Amino acid sequence: MATLLTPEEVMGIFKLKRIKTIYEWIADGLFPNVICVKRQYRIPQSDVEDLIANSKAAGQCPPPQVPSSKRRVISKGVQ
Repeated sequence: MATLLTPEEVMGIFKLKRIKTIYEWIADGLFPNVICVKRQYRIPQSDVEDLIANSKAAGQCPPPQVPSSKRRVISKGVQ
């Protein structure tokens, strides 16, 4: 079974100061297998590990932004 992380846990992994960044990454599709139940997000640990590996390979962290026209609409007001 896959380990699921809260946005707060992912924020800690990336040592971010704003939780909004994680919600923006979810909207950008950087975590393709995110689960949302009753407005509570759970991010598979494998998605986080893939993002870290891709960021290291690209030499960019945080990862490049997705154009706003391709963003998914999620709750919490991030579009």
